[in-house]
Amino acid sequence: MPAPIFTEDDYLRALATLMPRGRAWATFDGSVQQALLRGLVGVYVQSNIRASDLISEIFPPTTFQLLGEWESTLGLPDPCADADQTIAQRVGQVVARFSSSGSQSVQSYVDYAASLGFAITIVEDAPFRMGESVMGDHLGADDWMLVWYIDAPLGNATYFLMGIGAMGDPLASFDNSVLECEMEHLKPAHTHLIFRYVGVPGMLQFDAESNSGLVAFLVGAP
Repeated sequence: MPAPIFTEDDYLRALATLMPRGRAWATFDGSVQQALLRGLVGVYVQSNIRASDLISEIFPPTTFQLLGEWESTLGLPDPCADADQTIAQRVGQVVARFSSSGSQSVQSYVDYAASLGFAITIVEDAPFRMGESVMGDHLGADDWMLVWYIDAPLGNATYFLMGIGAMGDPLASFDNSVLECEMEHLKPAHTHLIFRYVGVPGMLQFDAESNSGLVAFLVGAP
C-alpha cells in the first residue's frame, strides 16, 4: 500500500480546523487568514512527499537519494571499479553486496554475478590424472586445483532504465570492471581466478578454448 500524499487543500482544511473560532478568524475563501494559511501549506506538502520517498529509499533496489549512504555502509564504491559507473551499475553493486549470503558455491557466484547484471559460467580446473583426464585436457600439476575460470561476454551491456538512470548516464554502456572487482573480492584467498571473455556482436572476440593462454596472460595467470 503506497504512503498517502496529502494535497495543499488537505492541509489547508486541517490548519483551518485548528484555528480559534470567532469573527476575527475568518476562514472563508478569499479571507486574509486563508491566504496566510495557503502560503504555509506548501512546506507541509513537500515534507509529506519527502517522508513518502523514504519508503523507496530504504530499499537498495529503489534507492536514489540515499545511494551514497548505502555505498558507504557496504564499502563502496570499490577503488578498482570504474569511476564513471552509471546510477544503475552503482545500484546493482549495492543490491549484490546487500543480498549476498557469503556462500562459496558455484551457483552462489553465478547468482551474485547475475545480480550485477552479468551472465557467467564457471569452470573449475584440476591437474591431469591418468584414468580420469581425457584427450584434450591440458597438463598441469596439483596447483591447478586452485585455479578456476569465469566465462563472460566481453563488454557486458548495462542499459539506461527509467527511474534508476540519471541525467548524464549513457543509454548503454559496456564494462566488465565491476564483475572483475567484485569476484576478486569474493573469491577464496588461496585460489586464482582467470576471466575468459567471449565475444559479443560488433566487438573484438576471444575464443575461450583456443585463446585461453592469451586470456590468461592478459589477466595475469601464474
